[in-house]
Amino acid sequence: MILFNDLPDEILEIIVGYIPHENLEDFLTNPIIGKFAFKELYSPVVIHNGTINSIKKLQLSTPHSKVLSTSRFIKLIEKNSDYYPKRIIFERPNDVFEVAEKFPNLMRKSSVEICFIHKSRKPTPNRIFIEKYKEVTIDIDSIITNCSTESLVFFPIELFTHVNSFSQLGKSNIRLNKLSSNWFPKLSSLTLIQEIDYKDLILIPRQLETLECTIGAVNENHVDLALPENLRKLRINTRTALQDIHCIFDISHLKKVQNLHLNDEHYRNPSNRIWNLPRNVKFLRTNRSDMVDIDLAKICPQLVEWQFDNETIDYDGIFIRKLIFPRSMKRLKIPNALLSWNDMASGDEGIVLNLPDSLTELNTTGQSFYPIILDFDQNPLPHLQVLIMNGGVSVSVKRSLPKSLRKLNWESMNIFDLNQLQYLDNLTELCISCSARLNDFSYILPSSLVKLELRGLNLKKIDIKASHLSSVTLFDIKLKQIDNRNLCLPNSIIKLHLMSCGIENIAIAFPPRLSFLDLSGNRIKSIDGHPCDFSELENISPQTFPTSLTHLNLSHNKIDTQWIYDSNLRECKNLKSLDLDDNEISILVTTHLPLSLKKLSLNHNKISTLVNDFEQFQNLEELDLRDNHLHDYFDDLQRCGTFSFGENIQCVYLESNSLTIFSRKTLFDHLSQRKSFEELDIVKPP
Repeated sequence: MILFNDLPDEILEIIVGYIPHENLEDFLTNPIIGKFAFKELYSPVVIHNGTINSIKKLQLSTPHSKVLSTSRFIKLIEKNSDYYPKRIIFERPNDVFEVAEKFPNLMRKSSVEICFIHKSRKPTPNRIFIEKYKEVTIDIDSIITNCSTESLVFFPIELFTHVNSFSQLGKSNIRLNKLSSNWFPKLSSLTLIQEIDYKDLILIPRQLETLECTIGAVNENHVDLALPENLRKLRINTRTALQDIHCIFDISHLKKVQNLHLNDEHYRNPSNRIWNLPRNVKFLRTNRSDMVDIDLAKICPQLVEWQFDNETIDYDGIFIRKLIFPRSMKRLKIPNALLSWNDMASGDEGIVLNLPDSLTELNTTGQSFYPIILDFDQNPLPHLQVLIMNGGVSVSVKRSLPKSLRKLNWESMNIFDLNQLQYLDNLTELCISCSARLNDFSYILPSSLVKLELRGLNLKKIDIKASHLSSVTLFDIKLKQIDNRNLCLPNSIIKLHLMSCGIENIAIAFPPRLSFLDLSGNRIKSIDGHPCDFSELENISPQTFPTSLTHLNLSHNKIDTQWIYDSNLRECKNLKSLDLDDNEISILVTTHLPLSLKKLSLNHNKISTLVNDFEQFQNLEELDLRDNHLHDYFDDLQRCGTFSFGENIQCVYLESNSLTIFSRKTLFDHLSQRKSFEELDIVKPP
């Protein structure tokens, strides 16, 4: 028998890659996979020193990326010498030299991406970077820029030797001949935002495997797009022609393309613009159904996934009848209108879209003027695992839901018979929202259910019966007061979100294993962890939280200094993270908080005074006091000199407090003596 710790590192790294990102921290101390969890948690890393502007945010919106300053990143590597991120993104090009000087081996192991983004209308090359690069050569894997391709001549040609990905943003001029193999011998991925003439596609490097581009208006009947034959992933946007003419775009020669995204901006007569596709496409995304032959089984016999983005078109029965999917189809995202029909327009009755039995995921969205039908008599879908119905439309279900379902997301004006749920033995995730007809949620749920979300419902009572449920989210459920008579939770719950529900008073027996509690966006006056009558709730009772909590979010409430004093927060000795953002705290008494905290956030309060300091908080790593009223608090030399933090403090955020130069310097000098200190973030006073 092979034990888990006998598996090679490559396999363990793959396994960790499937762990949800929000759960990675739970595995950091695991002796077997801890180092892989750490690497996954900090990949990719964005190195920044200041505010990321809107252009960078757009391009750097990489899911789950860690945004760190240069100093924090250096500290991170010094404490974890075996770690290297898969990808490092440098917001400011010059920062790459500081990191490369300290960790040359790390830079060789990681993929390095640099952003040359300028705010001026005519972006120019970074001259300081150019001079430094001549002295210290670093292998750059990816470049993002809004500079024109003309400006590339100012950079040393060695900069582009190892570049495999180049993204040109903005409206700067593009000279495709500058992207030749002489300049970019290893270029495999290219993104061009600026519109180009389709005749210039022949100038695009032939070795490309990934391409995103926009071609201008085409006024011809048939166009063979001269795209590189090595392409495996293609996203192409087309603009409106000056004349309303029939046009066929032919890309059938791209035998290697498997991932294809087509976006056509021609709306005056969209059926006049058709695409001839390569047969090997597996992942297809379009913004119109009539861009391609509706016999998908014929033109794309290997198709696994089709995402159809347009939500506004209505379809007649003839179209629905002729739409044919290949047997290879697994995932389908379509507008709700494809599951409805207009009897008067089509002259047909009961026309139902034929879905392949191979389907494992069905996602629908958008509005429809006519009824939506889920007909599991005609389409049994025996392998369906994920069903997502969005759009708030009227849906009718024929026959029972497939027992193979693992995830069900239902956003509809009406609701199916929820008593069916107890028979879905494989269901692990359930989300129900926007049903005006649902007033009481008291159903027997399958024992397999792990995660439940109820959103935007007008519920008077919630009685959850699911023996293995671990996570519950109630969002925008208007329950002003909560007790065990209108909210009953199973003891198995570990994570509980009660967000934006208008809650003022809570008097329920919290589940004994509860470790994560989110009460953000409410108007909480009192919390009592034990049952009590509403009459007692009218008097402000002690705020009693389960002492098992590790994460607590109380942001966007009406919490003040007295509220914290009345609570039992100091007794929550397992609490690691506490979020009190956007409240009404004016005086922070640190002795009212648990010493176990690692992260404390008090952003956007009214704090002008700190009673006691954080010296006893030996676990505290991050403190956020941005947008408060501490501008003159540290002006007293003695107070500022004696205000202390624990040894493990890493980051302190004090932006928008208008601290004086003296206060900033004194705080920085003190924090610099702490072994783990990485960053003091303070903007200059106005």
